[in-house]
Amino acid sequence: RMRILNDSQRGGGGGIGIGIPLEVQQLQLVSMSREMAMEMFGGSLENIFPELRLGGLQEQLPWIPIANSRGPINPDNPLQFIPDSFFDIFLEGSMGPGGSHLFPIEPMQIQPGGVLLSRMLVRFLNNAQEPDFRWVWHMHEAHSGDLGDAPDSTNSFGAPMTAYPFPGPGIIPANYPTVYLAGSPPFGPLHRQPQAVAFLGPMVSTEMEADIGPDMDGVNNILPPPNQPDMDGFDDCLPGFPIPLNWCQQNQFPFLVTVVNPQMQMFANVWFDWNMDGDWDDIVQCPTGAAPVPEWAVQNFPVPMISGTNPVMTPPFMAWWPLGQVDQPTGQLWMRITLSEQPWIPPMPPFIVGYGGSGPQRGYQFGETEDYIMPVKGGPLLDFGDAPDTAAAPGYPTLAVNNGAFHVLSNLQMGNNIDPEPDGQPNGAATGDDNNGLDDEDGVGFGPLAVGMPAFLAVSTNGAGILQAWFDFNGNNSWGDPGEQVAADVLIPGPGGHTVNFTVPASAIVGKTYARFRFSSQRGLPFWGVAFDGEVEDYQVEIHKSAVEIDNYNDVAAEIELIGPDGTTQPIPADGTASMNVYFEGPADGDANDSDGDGRDDVKTEMTALNLAGTSPLGAFSVKLRAAPASMGEMEETANNTVGRLDVPPFAPAGTIDSFFDIFVEVDLGGNKYTTAKPLTVRGDLTHKPAAPCDVLIGQNREELIDAAGNRTGYLIKLSELMLVRCRMDWGDAPDSHFLPGYPTLAMNNGARHEIDPKVFLGDRIDPERDGQPNATATGDDLNKLDDEDGVKFLTWPLVPGKWAKIEVKASVAGLLYGWIDYGADNSWAQPGDTVFNPKPLVAGVQTIPFFVPITAKPNCASFARFRFTRSTVAIGYDGYADNGEVEDYQVMIGENCGIKWVQRPDLTPMGIDIRVDNSDGRLRTLADDFLCTSTDKITDVHLWGSKLKDRPLGKPPMIRKIHLSIHSDDPVGPEGTDPQNGWSKPDQLLWQMDFSPADFTMTLAAKIEEGEFWWDLAQDGLLIPAGDTEVWRIDIKIDPEKAFLQEGSKEKPVVYWLDIRAEMMQEPDAEPYTFGWKTRQWPDHYNDDAVMALGSELPMFWHELRYPPQHPYFESHQNSIDMAFAITAREFCCGSADLNCDGFVDILDFAIFASQWLQVAP
Repeated sequence: RMRILNDSQRGGGGGIGIGIPLEVQQLQLVSMSREMAMEMFGGSLENIFPELRLGGLQEQLPWIPIANSRGPINPDNPLQFIPDSFFDIFLEGSMGPGGSHLFPIEPMQIQPGGVLLSRMLVRFLNNAQEPDFRWVWHMHEAHSGDLGDAPDSTNSFGAPMTAYPFPGPGIIPANYPTVYLAGSPPFGPLHRQPQAVAFLGPMVSTEMEADIGPDMDGVNNILPPPNQPDMDGFDDCLPGFPIPLNWCQQNQFPFLVTVVNPQMQMFANVWFDWNMDGDWDDIVQCPTGAAPVPEWAVQNFPVPMISGTNPVMTPPFMAWWPLGQVDQPTGQLWMRITLSEQPWIPPMPPFIVGYGGSGPQRGYQFGETEDYIMPVKGGPLLDFGDAPDTAAAPGYPTLAVNNGAFHVLSNLQMGNNIDPEPDGQPNGAATGDDNNGLDDEDGVGFGPLAVGMPAFLAVSTNGAGILQAWFDFNGNNSWGDPGEQVAADVLIPGPGGHTVNFTVPASAIVGKTYARFRFSSQRGLPFWGVAFDGEVEDYQVEIHKSAVEIDNYNDVAAEIELIGPDGTTQPIPADGTASMNVYFEGPADGDANDSDGDGRDDVKTEMTALNLAGTSPLGAFSVKLRAAPASMGEMEETANNTVGRLDVPPFAPAGTIDSFFDIFVEVDLGGNKYTTAKPLTVRGDLTHKPAAPCDVLIGQNREELIDAAGNRTGYLIKLSELMLVRCRMDWGDAPDSHFLPGYPTLAMNNGARHEIDPKVFLGDRIDPERDGQPNATATGDDLNKLDDEDGVKFLTWPLVPGKWAKIEVKASVAGLLYGWIDYGADNSWAQPGDTVFNPKPLVAGVQTIPFFVPITAKPNCASFARFRFTRSTVAIGYDGYADNGEVEDYQVMIGENCGIKWVQRPDLTPMGIDIRVDNSDGRLRTLADDFLCTSTDKITDVHLWGSKLKDRPLGKPPMIRKIHLSIHSDDPVGPEGTDPQNGWSKPDQLLWQMDFSPADFTMTLAAKIEEGEFWWDLAQDGLLIPAGDTEVWRIDIKIDPEKAFLQEGSKEKPVVYWLDIRAEMMQEPDAEPYTFGWKTRQWPDHYNDDAVMALGSELPMFWHELRYPPQHPYFESHQNSIDMAFAITAREFCCGSADLNCDGFVDILDFAIFASQWLQVAP
């Protein structure tokens, strides 16, 4: 911007004349760099003036017309210029509406040090009062300014900059006022003529703005988009950089000033970002003194004006910065030093963030600003307290700003640990110091604190010193009240533990409050301020009432027996509330004594409120306490582990208390009021004090109801159960034990359990239990009060292997049914085949559901089933928690399918092995295992289990082209067989053989073992591959009865046969061969002889005995024999009839079997 002023006078001579009105008829400007001007005008700016004339070199310059809102200034649009008026020309365009603003028709800039020329054609009246014209030329040399280089987020780019850590990336936003215009106010300190009077250091670089435009040193002072401050290359006023600042002490430092004009006074101001928050606006508190520490450290210091470059010493100022790694974001802080012709005046409130270190709106005329990122050293380490306090609402004196207690760290302390803090660490629990690094609140222990009772402190120190201690007994956030200092200048004679006794005032307020302890070599320390050695520790403590604790129970469940005159008993469920007083035998909760001399501590109790309500056959029913006499009782520990304390949680890690109450009741029955002549006594073991969920007191007596006149009614009442905190969980009852875990039923074995939702259950009812209710017949839940095992009914009984079965299920609402049956009768539902429903959606009401009993189910045995019903969409297993629903366990019977002749179940664990039995690589492999025949009939079905190496093809059945089965007689080990030299039993004479194509068998995916099972190829150097496959397939081979093998044995004369298997695989051109392996039997089950294998086609075959190889975990076991997994069945008439012994006749023998096996356990 440039200004044109009409200060013309008639007559000249400098006297006071009359101004001349002018009319500007032409106005033009041209801007030239200093270099261009000197080149055009002969190497000197002074040569310009002779050429500012008509016909001079000025006529060759590219003049730019000046315009107003009506257009360029010309004779048709003249500019009236009355005396003592001025016009501003805005060089970069119009600055606002209206005709008073002038601007070039093209925006123009003046380079620092450059030249701006103007020419005007003016019309005026001369002394003869005749119109006259004159050209007027002016030359203006552009001055360069100076600004700082601290980061500024109010920059010309709108880019956020950070202060710390430096260099970035930083996390603390920068709000230092550096940029003059953008985002102002606050304004950056612009010095328009930095070199005219005085400047900092021996040199100064000039710039028009801090982050844009030309800069003398070639780069802007700050580069906002890449977040790069500190770019001014001429910050040179600190000869002793970095300044050796001393923490919380008086400091001075020298700085250099170059004085050009000593006749003018200049002022120095210095700012430090003491609290490292990204501005110079704050006043902080040094904890070692009451005086505040302003970030405006040096304030309007008059600089001695001596020509030349000279060192100047600042006046003293205090320094402070955060200490320690927790609070200090960087080891440096930003500093600004400004030299200017006018004092710095802080703005009036409200303050704008970042005002500290700013400049005036019109800028300074002279001087310079230099910014530095200043390294700082550590100060002394301090220990502060952590009792509640805030700067806004002071509490206990903890923070430095509230003169909080602190100690200079030394070799004197309480406890084993001490750590430094930069300031108090207050929080509501007085644990801020513990949470800030090392937990050093370890020097003071407390005995019981009870109103009016003696108390003690256990203080641990590492040396001799003086102890001060305060308790805020009245809870008013102060330790200054009379009687609150319990230890004043108490001498601690040396290291170790020490006891300090005191008494809690009778006026103390019950509840949580705070205590402070100070240990030092100094006497007379108050609870605030500095100490020069030792430690301060704050604690939240609780003051108790001296004798009574009140326990309120708001979810009481009860069962009341109402016995009529005819002896019939009506159980009445009731709900309500209760309250009791517990009279501890000392100042602390849990204090007790052995009042009856039986070696167990006890306390007296009183039931102070009981309100129960239910519905009886005679109408509404309620029970409450009588006003008198008192319903007294006692709690006595069942084992005395700590003398003088109740050994029950929370006073001890474990234990129970034998509790009883004699309760005097008032009964409302159908609107009539009754009482009992004697109290109703309840008794039971509580696992917690107050009582835990499911803790129950059991009624001990029945008492007759009498009316208000004392007449007998013939009705008896018994408070049969009083559960102070209702159970909310349903558990199962399958067999389990604390000593020998079975099915997961008990809590200690992660038993199945459901959070009770009264709307979600099986059958007609559900009742809560505190833990699983296992017994040998899975009826523990039924016997525990309410029989709620009523949701599942077996319509098929017994379950028959290889047959379909049905159950009838009743659900209260729609949901999901999960089910498991232990088909192997091995006390586990973990086998893959044991899962029956996973899950099965149910609708509300009764529904019949079929399921298939696998042929591998163990026949003629009792086993157990578990059913779990829930509305939750989160999958559940046979153990663990569910957030709604019910679990029901049942004993089941598994019968015999007389068509199943032999079963060897597959090993469906990661220990199972698939032994390769195909010949797709040209190697002939034959596997065989023996079985026992106890009947004479044809083998019409053979079932095998096996897998594919690497599951190829994935998810599809094995690519079997042909299965070869054969049956051999048995060659037993030793001289009795055909080969008297054999060392193990093996197949002998071929009795039957047959090939089967895919049309003769089906393949079903039986299980998937996610961890994988072993694959073993004896023809490939006995290669055993862990996790060689995951899919287990069952192959069911049907044999034409006309071609089937007739096995001939009996129970009296059983016969051993061998089943031999080979497989041929389909192949695809240029594809890796498909494989098939026969699965080993479930371990450790074993029959008779080990399986054997023959390699090659030579006769007679050489059979290898199979045992688990050395690489397998079972190799070292006692049972390391290998059997193969298969089943043999026959389609005979007895399977579908009552011929249970399969002798061809239905007679008394079949009935005897039926009666002995099933009638006694039929549902």
